[in-house]
Amino acid sequence: LKIGDHATRFLRTGTPTIGKADPDIEESQSVMAPEFRAFLRRTDKKILYFNLQSLTQGAEKDRSSTLIREFEKEGMELCIFSLDHDSGYYKQTGKWESLTDAKEFKKSIINQLFNNPGYHCPDSAQKDEQFVRGIQELIEQIHTDVFYGEERLDQEERRDFLDIFYSLFIFLCKMYYSPDTIIVACKDALDRAGKTNFLLLHLMMIYTNDMSDETKHKRMVATFAPPFLVKKKEILWERFERLQKCFERLNQSKAASNLYRRAKSTGLDQAIEIIVHPNDSQKFNMDTGRFEPC
Repeated sequence: LKIGDHATRFLRTGTPTIGKADPDIEESQSVMAPEFRAFLRRTDKKILYFNLQSLTQGAEKDRSSTLIREFEKEGMELCIFSLDHDSGYYKQTGKWESLTDAKEFKKSIINQLFNNPGYHCPDSAQKDEQFVRGIQELIEQIHTDVFYGEERLDQEERRDFLDIFYSLFIFLCKMYYSPDTIIVACKDALDRAGKTNFLLLHLMMIYTNDMSDETKHKRMVATFAPPFLVKKKEILWERFERLQKCFERLNQSKAASNLYRRAKSTGLDQAIEIIVHPNDSQKFNMDTGRFEPC
């Protein structure tokens, strides 16, 4: 994703951890893959990692905790975020089901991002007043552009809001930190990551008013081919349903028009360049410190 002269490479990779965790054992059973550690140590590029695995449940909790701990060990505490995909808050169930007041819901997003154990936002990011203002402005923009400033939001609308927020939060981090590499990964980078990347790419297509058949085809291949190639199965229905509902909401003519108009007002419509390489499979060479074609 290129904005002006700065390009950020989005890597599609599964969790860079090895070892099978036993959910009945509290101690960590997984470790960071040596190839990924070598990548972190040998690259001189800025990296952001967005973990979509659970921080609170079973084996995923172990892998997520390992990633956060190992990033901190490498002196890269600011480089890793976690976005919850499995809690009652994300699903807007339980005590959250009746949170229909839009103002209260918007307040809850930052509160959950900073304080919910299912999320991880580095302390330094939480203390960065300019970054926090950027999150607040982003939430307001989504409410205005996609949900038309409605005072009450039902459960389905709030779920769509969160998924759209996740993708635009990653874009906000890309704009704010100017990383050279972004990794959006769940366990296998197929379902949760596929949904999140699809929505991010679709939003960029709206921003640039690029709905060409070629870009649509690349978006579809980049989203739906990996599950068949890696697992020989389709994307999980639960994640596909979320993708589909958000896609339909963003494609409403008024929402798409609002988003494009905002991008145009800031010059983003001309600054953004989308470069999709769905078949560009690469591996990291530990000796050279570079990515090479498989």
